[in-house]
Amino acid sequence: FTVVIPTHLLDELRDAQEKLRDPHVLDLELSTVTTLTLSAPNLPDVTLQRLESSSPNPATAPWQVVRHNGERGPQTLPADRELVERLLQKLSQLTAERFVDDAPSASALEDFGFNRPAREISISSSKTPAGAAVKLQIGATSGAEPSVYAKLAGQPYIYRVSNEILQDTPVSLLAYRDRLVRELPTGAQFTGLKLTDLTTQAVLLETALPLPAQTAGDKATGPHITRESIEALAVQLRALRARNFLRDEFANTVAIGGEERPWHYRLDTRLSLVGSGAP
Repeated sequence: FTVVIPTHLLDELRDAQEKLRDPHVLDLELSTVTTLTLSAPNLPDVTLQRLESSSPNPATAPWQVVRHNGERGPQTLPADRELVERLLQKLSQLTAERFVDDAPSASALEDFGFNRPAREISISSSKTPAGAAVKLQIGATSGAEPSVYAKLAGQPYIYRVSNEILQDTPVSLLAYRDRLVRELPTGAQFTGLKLTDLTTQAVLLETALPLPAQTAGDKATGPHITRESIEALAVQLRALRARNFLRDEFANTVAIGGEERPWHYRLDTRLSLVGSGAP
């Protein structure tokens, strides 16, 4: 007997190996991930560790970031949990745009950039044996139209993936560092601010806090410094957060417009702490 098979079903069956194949590169249960180590050529490895013992719920436990530097030893800093979770989401959502090769030769692996991967990401989980980790390798090709490929160490399958995975996985301690620079303790209050132009040593602003009551025609703060800006600054300084980090240690200069320049301003604050009796 003969039957009629719809064209779309026939297409699915003909290309079943690709069209019915799970496109996800990694199978991750995010709440069980305990450690990630990111590597890239010519850069120190960066490790992200979940501090499970400090929280009753591992899924909400804080993270720390560790940079491995042979000369200075490992450096540890609190990590921004939101940024780490975003990284985990990006890795769990990494999907194949195209299934490239299921049995690549050694020369093909080199052509796809796996002889010197642009990224190697080792992922350990509380559900895997101690010392065991899943290693994701990202290869990249150069040229007019660069392409990015992914494969798991120990498996032959090569996937064409979005180029954005390289931007989503920076190998930098500063990229994952907690953005909270400083937070005043409960009860601490600012009692004064002073802003100095370091190039001329001119004092641009010096005022007590809270600001005195405003009077008609009050211009004591100057034409470019308003009461609203001072009050907003005082609020921001209570929990000072960085937009991003440029360096991991203080320097006497800062890069502006492609050149190193000395710092232009200095902001001094006075604080009153509960029970101290003095600023």
